[in-house]
Amino acid sequence: MKTKINFLTALLLSSTVAFGQAPAIQWENNYGGTNVDNATSVRQTPDGGYIVAGYTNSDNGDVVGHKSGEDFWVLKLTSTGSITWKKIYGGDNDDRCYAVQPTSDGGYILAGTSNSNNGDIVSAKGGFDAVVIKLDANGNKSFVGNFGGSDDDAFYSIVQTTDGGYIAAGDSKSDNISGTSNKGGYDVLAVKLTSSGSKTFEKLYGGSGTDRGYGVDQLSSGQYIIAGETDSNNGDVSGNKGGVDYYVLRIKTNGAINFTRTIGGTDNDQAYGVEALAKNAYAVIGETESNNGDVPDNSGGDDYFVVSVKGDGSFKFAKTYGGETSDIGRSIHKTSDGGFILCGETESSNGDVSNNKGSDDYWVVKIAANGTMKWQKTLGGADKDLGTSAAPTSDGGFIVAGSSESDNFDVSDNNGNADYWIVKLNGAQKTGDEVTPVSAIQLYPNPAQSTVTLDGLTESANVIVYSITGMEAGRFESVSSSLTIDVAQWQAGYYLVRILHADGSQETIKLYKSE
Repeated sequence: MKTKINFLTALLLSSTVAFGQAPAIQWENNYGGTNVDNATSVRQTPDGGYIVAGYTNSDNGDVVGHKSGEDFWVLKLTSTGSITWKKIYGGDNDDRCYAVQPTSDGGYILAGTSNSNNGDIVSAKGGFDAVVIKLDANGNKSFVGNFGGSDDDAFYSIVQTTDGGYIAAGDSKSDNISGTSNKGGYDVLAVKLTSSGSKTFEKLYGGSGTDRGYGVDQLSSGQYIIAGETDSNNGDVSGNKGGVDYYVLRIKTNGAINFTRTIGGTDNDQAYGVEALAKNAYAVIGETESNNGDVPDNSGGDDYFVVSVKGDGSFKFAKTYGGETSDIGRSIHKTSDGGFILCGETESSNGDVSNNKGSDDYWVVKIAANGTMKWQKTLGGADKDLGTSAAPTSDGGFIVAGSSESDNFDVSDNNGNADYWIVKLNGAQKTGDEVTPVSAIQLYPNPAQSTVTLDGLTESANVIVYSITGMEAGRFESVSSSLTIDVAQWQAGYYLVRILHADGSQETIKLYKSE
């Protein structure tokens, strides 16, 4: 009997039966204060820990040293999510960090935007400036650079280049940047820096409409690939498909354009991330409302839209993923098996998406090198959870970042408003092809009428049970390997049994309470 029940549990644990088994949550933590804290970027560090960046306007809880308005907020975490150090950077106005990358000297590079002119951010040019901050291994500032002109400018992405310098991409509304000209409205902004922060070039690209660069990477040739959005059809932009298109630029090491292209359909298509691949190939992620042109289909609303482009410019694949409402792809990174890990947010609960917890959830998707979906996983609670960044980890798992307003289902706590919410997915499954072993924990009977028993628990495991709507039904602590829960007075329906092990790992099992 227990074998049958355990098999049922394995099916219920699956994020989807149609694809491979998604990895379980190894640990999750929220960080922040009582105001809004938005994590925008996460990467694993060489010591096995993690670097997380974003911005905060909290001044309590985990946030110490708040300057004013929104500040850059950077966390260095251990491999298990404990804070090693935390740093605030900013001035008397709003400062937002959108990207972080570890650097070859053991430090970190940050990119974002600021309209401060004191504190950590000085030499303001006017409006919001595009800002780069270089940190050492302990979070101390090595240099700070402001870029742009007298209007609004921002960086959304930065990577270290093979010469030890940096390439950053964003947008600019300024028309007084030396050595380059604004074509109208917002243009794509690209700045190349040396390792010490000196500017090699600063260039604008676009047309008379709105053109933005959200992602940047360095190709195998040494040139740079930028992905973003455009509604222009003149200047540096041609071939607009209608509405807003993906805008992809390949620029030379001196900033001169090698080529530009648009990708999309007759509705709006916006690219947010790009990943360089071998032989000058690259992959782009974003969102699409289209279902024609370069877009093969659409499940409804916005879908994730991923395009893998060969070095000769032809498509290896162009695929959409999602359900009937809004699914927005924010980040893409290659994985060791040649595929990709995708991250963003979803409001859907059908199509490719299952187990939505309510409102927006993080949506993590693993795809193969040909674009075939291997597995998908929603993460979150009953409130708004917005995934922004996911990256592979050295154990074959993934680290995921974003912001969460929830305090139920997958989310253990909340400090108030939106918190940084960091989730580590385990590395037991490398590719999504293997079948994850059935949980050692047995839950029976399932369905249950009066009592339900959990066998195989570790001592001092915490068990939290939620209704399918996110209401907490009860909290329990195991004192042995077995725990029996009285469910006789519970209403009939599905419940989620969340088990928090003493080592920080966790798993969730679905339970059905019968009449």
